[in-house]
Amino acid sequence: MKGGTVAKTFTETLKDLRSGQADVDAGAALGELVEAVRLTGRGGSVLIELKVAPVSKGDGNQVLVTDMVKVKKPLPQNGNTVLFTTNDNVLQRKDPRQPELSGLRDVSTSKVADFNKKDEAASV
Repeated sequence: MKGGTVAKTFTETLKDLRSGQADVDAGAALGELVEAVRLTGRGGSVLIELKVAPVSKGDGNQVLVTDMVKVKKPLPQNGNTVLFTTNDNVLQRKDPRQPELSGLRDVSTSKVADFNKKDEAASV
């Protein structure tokens, strides 16, 4: 700093912006980010942007400071789906090159023998 003056810290300046609301907004944004990171297990970021411009042209003694707090939350990872394409550029779950197998039947409703059950006749 010029003239040996001690600079204010960033957090002190942040508390001056919009009567402290910029600091409150940044804290809330950080809380939102931490919650999203805990839920997703993925990283994100908080961006605090400060724009500084002179109030009037050629006069740097007064500046207008505009703040913006942005949160980039991690998105949950969605699963993937493998689909096949047809010659007509349509997506489908079945491979159009694989023929249907005939003669198959659904056995999910058939009775299944319980081989672990001891034969009652043998135990008499």
